[in-house]
Amino acid sequence: RSWRSALGGQHVPRCDSAGSSLPWADEETDGGRLDEEEEEAEAEDSILSRIVLGKLAIGNWESFVEIVRGVFAEVAADASLAEGPLAGANADYIPQLRDAPSDRIAIAICTVDGQTCGFGACEEFYSV
Repeated sequence: RSWRSALGGQHVPRCDSAGSSLPWADEETDGGRLDEEEEEAEAEDSILSRIVLGKLAIGNWESFVEIVRGVFAEVAADASLAEGPLAGANADYIPQLRDAPSDRIAIAICTVDGQTCGFGACEEFYSV
């Protein structure tokens, strides 16, 4: 079993680095070949079958994304978070945090089913 098979065979670039931390990442494989029983189980648990059967981790994805979008917009528009006592400051005792841009805000979500959404500076890499 691979992390990609856990996602129904779907390639999710943001999950690439997470593959090595999954519990079965170190299990020995037979070169990726599955026996008939395993193939049937994989087919029953594929992303497509979970979509059709309504068994995704977040069933109403569109509504979920709209809720997250609304929360993000509200937080991003809150000027009190950019200046004043609520703004905070970068930690100065860790160089990567000290040097990170403090004007960035983002949220990125990737479910176990490979559903993804992101708002703000989520395509940028920076320390948090």
